[in-house]
Amino acid sequence: MINMRFNLSFPKDKPFDVVGMGLNSVDFLTVVPEFPAPNSKMKMVQFSKQGGGQVATAMVALSRWGVKTKYVGKVGDDELGQFSLHSIRQEGVDVSSVTVEPNAINQFATIIVDGST
Repeated sequence: MINMRFNLSFPKDKPFDVVGMGLNSVDFLTVVPEFPAPNSKMKMVQFSKQGGGQVATAMVALSRWGVKTKYVGKVGDDELGQFSLHSIRQEGVDVSSVTVEPNAINQFATIIVDGST
């Protein structure tokens, strides 16, 4: 017994060290020379599309450090959902319990990075 409060036991041959359940996202990172003024346009210095979301990112980080991880959550059945699922899977995280939600748009975020900082 590791935790008496929840009466949990963990076998020595457990398939995962950490299971994360929750948010995934696709992040569009946009680096600009400085934060743009309202109602203005600015040339991007750099752009990238990356997997994100608090729980998915935590599982990927742990997997990169050699921890056996599993992600449980939902992705949309759109291109962003497939990208998110692929980005988690390719990092060695088990995604066998992820649900692909029909007719759903996966969560995404556009993040503006002030290049001067």
